[in-house]
Amino acid sequence: MKRTPLRRSSKGLKRTRLKPVSDHRREVNAERLKLQEAAWGPRRWWRCWFEDRPANIAVAGTCRGEVWGHEILKRTRAGSTDENLLDIENQVPLCWAHNLWVENEPAKAHRMGLARHSWE
Repeated sequence: MKRTPLRRSSKGLKRTRLKPVSDHRREVNAERLKLQEAAWGPRRWWRCWFEDRPANIAVAGTCRGEVWGHEILKRTRAGSTDENLLDIENQVPLCWAHNLWVENEPAKAHRMGLARHSWE
């Protein structure tokens, strides 16, 4: 990617804004959503993994917020490759509150199978 050089003008320096999401990542995210909908149904029907496991809700608290695909093997541990992002076996639907709980309680989440180490 070629960047434009800084240019001076009477208004000061002008920089080109970077895209928040690259074109390639936008395509991968669209493909990922298709795979998730094929596995879990339409997005509006997604249910948090904890809703079907009442014993685990006692440990993690109640469901709150929108449901998203949670990666069991984090991108930082597996590398942010397209294969990892598109692996539906590496994902479970979690609500916002439980996704936050998994991040804050990694040992408990690991015992429940919601987190993995890179060497596993």
